[in-house]
This record gives sequence, structure tokens and C-alpha cells, in this order.
Amino acid sequence: MAETRPALPLDVMEIGERAAQFARSSRAPATERAYQSDWSDFVGWCRQAGVVALPAAATVGAYLADRVDSLRVATLNRRVAKP
Repeated sequence: MAETRPALPLDVMEIGERAAQFARSSRAPATERAYQSDWSDFVGWCRQAGVVALPAAATVGAYLADRVDSLRVATLNRRVAKP
């Protein structure tokens, strides 16, 4: 008969912070700065447009469409890559 062990309590916030730290440390500092710049631009655009940044389902599409004439495709791709 298999031994049943009690479930360990998960600290979801702590796990999330560890995952975020892992993601940050897995990228070059310049990439991390670029991602931070991308996020700041998106949040600023959201404020100006009067929409919330998160959750962002329809907001991201509107943001990208608005930026398509002023940003390169590689930058737009990077901006949607940030979790």
C-alpha cells in the first residue's frame, strides 16, 4: 500500500517571485532594460488611452495597432513577448 503524504502548502506569491527572478536572471541586462522600457511605454499608453494595463486581452491589440507606424516589427514582437 502506497504511503499518502499530506500536501505541502504552496506560497504562490513566493513561487511567483522566484519565477520572475529566474526570468530576469536568464536575460542579458540590456534585454531586461529593453523589456522594462517596453512595459513602461505600454503602461503610459494605457493611461493616456484610459484603459487598464492588466488584464490586457483587447488592450494589447489596440496598443500594437496604434504603435505599428512608429515602431519596428522586432520591437512590437518583443513588446508582446514580455510576460
